[in-house]
Amino acid sequence: MKTILALALMASASLLECNAATVGWGSQETNSLGLENGSLAPQGSLVRLGYFTVSDSQVQLYAAAGNKTNLNSAFQEFGSSTVGAGYGLDGVWSDSALNANPTFANKQIYYWTLNAATLAAATQWGVFTNPTLAAWKFPVDPSPGFTNTDLGQVPHDGTGLIVGSFGDGPDENFGAPLYEMTAIPGVEPVPEPSTFAYGALAGLVAVCSWKRRRR
Repeated sequence: MKTILALALMASASLLECNAATVGWGSQETNSLGLENGSLAPQGSLVRLGYFTVSDSQVQLYAAAGNKTNLNSAFQEFGSSTVGAGYGLDGVWSDSALNANPTFANKQIYYWTLNAATLAAATQWGVFTNPTLAAWKFPVDPSPGFTNTDLGQVPHDGTGLIVGSFGDGPDENFGAPLYEMTAIPGVEPVPEPSTFAYGALAGLVAVCSWKRRRR
């Protein structure tokens, strides 16, 4: 009985692999991901691969309102990675995502990029796609289906810029213009610990000086 169960599990796993669609994706060797100040997105920043169940204009409305909850609810994730994967550099990543869910087949591919390791911690985001390129659709099972996409394929006429912008200058990795994220409305960057420390020290000095003057 145990042998039969083991064989059944192995067969199921093989079937899952055979029917899984794979997307090679990233921002490599062509264009880098940047922050709104023009610097490169730091390593460890979350990048998500998937599609939205709402229109591009609705995505923009959610983004303009800083509505993380609704935007996240409308996003169907195929896979995720982080800036630096495969390269160890800021602004770029190279990865491969595999998913056996057939509901992704032929859906438009979107990159949802963030400037932090989690959506909750992010203060900037970008959403990029290419509606003019047939390859920017999730592959169809079985084969397994496979497709390659790259951030540098997002049209420079702005067609695929759902949330974000193009940088003015070249990035420090490859010299091509940056695909920049934009600030999330109502979300302020958290100061570094050193900033807190300096602020607390300055406050303490001011209080001590005030007490001395009163004496």
